[in-house]
Amino acid sequence: MKELFEIFGRYIQQTVQVDTPDELGRTPLQWAVANLMPNAVGILLDHGADLSNFVFPTESYFAMGLEPRHNMFDFKVGLASRAVTVVERFKKRGYELNPSDVLTIMQFLAKYELFKKSTDVEKFWYDDEKFAREAKEVKLNSSLSLYDLI
Repeated sequence: MKELFEIFGRYIQQTVQVDTPDELGRTPLQWAVANLMPNAVGILLDHGADLSNFVFPTESYFAMGLEPRHNMFDFKVGLASRAVTVVERFKKRGYELNPSDVLTIMQFLAKYELFKKSTDVEKFWYDDEKFAREAKEVKLNSSLSLYDLI
């Protein structure tokens, strides 16, 4: 995507405006955040997206249309990981989430039951072989898996 910005900018021989809102009044950065696209968020920020007037996506379009492609476990962990990565990218740039931003994220996490407590209190996640196996496969970055993290 970064290369696309550079190629497009050279092609039209001008700087690509990354803060231009669409017909709904939303910027590319708002769409990247709403669709949990941390790489796009990073690229937009690297190319001058302005955080000083940024309005966090509302629940009405935050993570809308995201559907599982494979198993639900991978989908949920992927969503949580992407949401955390987006927030980290913002924090590194000095953006502080306000309470309504946090509420939007919390409602999203609740929608996908990422806070759901196990009904079997005798069975813990670390005793679950399937969870452990799958958690080792979920890479949060090149050197850290979900299993390593927890």
